[in-house]
Amino acid sequence: IMVNWLHASSHDLSCQILNSGRFMDGTGWVVGEQIEQLWSLLKDAAGLMRCMTKQNRHDFLELLLSDINELKFTKIVDLLKSKTRSMVAKEHDIHRRIEDIKGKAADSGVADVEQAASDFPSHQLASTDCTGLDPAEQRQKEMLYVQLREMQDAEAKLKSIGYTWKASQGNTCGELLLKYSKQSDMNGLLGKMGRLERDLKISPEWDVDSDVYQATFKDLAATHIFRYQSAIDVFVHELAAEHLKKHRAGVSSKVTQAAESKIQALHRKLQVQLSEMYVWMAAAEGKPVSEVQLEEAIVSGMLLGEAAPWQVGGHASGVRMLFGRRLFMAQNDLARCREQFSMLEIEKSRLFAWLSTTLSHVRERLAVVQNGLTENEEPWGLTQEHGMKFWLRWHARRLRNLRKRAEKKLMHA
Repeated sequence: IMVNWLHASSHDLSCQILNSGRFMDGTGWVVGEQIEQLWSLLKDAAGLMRCMTKQNRHDFLELLLSDINELKFTKIVDLLKSKTRSMVAKEHDIHRRIEDIKGKAADSGVADVEQAASDFPSHQLASTDCTGLDPAEQRQKEMLYVQLREMQDAEAKLKSIGYTWKASQGNTCGELLLKYSKQSDMNGLLGKMGRLERDLKISPEWDVDSDVYQATFKDLAATHIFRYQSAIDVFVHELAAEHLKKHRAGVSSKVTQAAESKIQALHRKLQVQLSEMYVWMAAAEGKPVSEVQLEEAIVSGMLLGEAAPWQVGGHASGVRMLFGRRLFMAQNDLARCREQFSMLEIEKSRLFAWLSTTLSHVRERLAVVQNGLTENEEPWGLTQEHGMKFWLRWHARRLRNLRKRAEKKLMHA
């Protein structure tokens, strides 16, 4: 699915990368919520319509929508012109942003920030293909098989209590894998497992409780734990930067309030990443979650921006992924911006095509009415034909004026 930008921005980044239009090719710079924008134009009339009869309410809504349509008709050229200018300004800003990110990354000792941006999605998402610890293709396939097996078992348990895989809460490793899966991941799950079983020549010894399965599961868990630790490192570095910004701002101000809001959001994301990492750690070590959790003092320090205690995904990795994330976001914004330019050109061509077609139809109708005036001798009929002729001439004049404005403002925009 594609979720609009405004709605997706309230979700965690993993969900956004999978579903937000901001990270999907071909979607352009469209934030969404178009129908809500229409509702906002109608909400002031809700009190009046509440007391109307059904027919009066229908007529009133028709008049309001006609008025909105007229407003769009008169402003469409200016809207396309301003949107084009806005996208040009955005493109320049994004280019400056990318150069700034690369400069700061180089100053921080990150030489491969482009590669870091490419690696960021796989570090952020816990359900990507299993690569990272063991480069051997055989081991990768074994870990992928175990991952699919865990997903299948978790899905079966959810079905047994009347839920689909989309209702996963992430209480087990399998549910966490389902939580960050897409519909395409779930389609043909059994078929994917069957192909892997043939490739790996899976034997009865691959039982869930067998040593070979448990060893592969531990490798899989280590891969996911590594990714969680890398993502947490990024959040810790961002927290350190926001706390520094808040400290420098001093007394309460808009900067302080914005920093505090960002800190609270990062706290929530960090806690989610930690809780999910604990699930993998507990499963890998065969212990309850309470025994693998970090001490409260360590977590409190991380919330203040202090370095995490692990070495895998330590300081250097955290800084690298921090800049990788920023560059990844900027690159996606630039891609959507460029797509929007193509969409605006399509909208312009549609506008000119619509104006030409509509004006042609109006002229044809006007010719028919003109012929009718010479043949109609009834007074009532003449009055009706004259009214139609006046309206068609007025409408044709409006269309010609709109086309002139469009040619003047949009042809070289």
